[in-house]
Amino acid sequence: SMPHPLLGALLLATIGLVIFRSFIMTRMQREIIERHVREKLLRQKKKELRFSGKVQRHFLKRPPEIPGLEIAAACPPASEVSGDYYDFLPVDEDRWLFILADVAGHGVPAALLMNAAMMSTATDRALVGVATNPLSVCILLSSKMNKAPAISA
Repeated sequence: SMPHPLLGALLLATIGLVIFRSFIMTRMQREIIERHVREKLLRQKKKELRFSGKVQRHFLKRPPEIPGLEIAAACPPASEVSGDYYDFLPVDEDRWLFILADVAGHGVPAALLMNAAMMSTATDRALVGVATNPLSVCILLSSKMNKAPAISA
């Protein structure tokens, strides 16, 4: 005997429904996996930023002990990392160069520029040579930072 005509339509509809359900489940699973990956990457980035902030704060010097002066220094960041910087460089037995800088902006770009300035002052004894003239110190630091490659966010 011949199968009922609605049986073929019902079979096609059932196959279509199974395929559609499979497609929806695959899409939902993909979205769940993608969200999980995004969240994991975000947690990793936050962890890296916290570590970067710890490293950055570790490199900030403790104030020197100078007879007759009481010096305190703190540099709390606006976020995990900072564009703020201070340093103390001995000029000679009786004189010190105090450097205080604030890079415009916040976050990683400001922190990277601050780190460049920090490394420059830590390794450049030329600053000590011009330490008695604040304008010369600013000109020297500005010249060094202007020689760095241009960076934009």
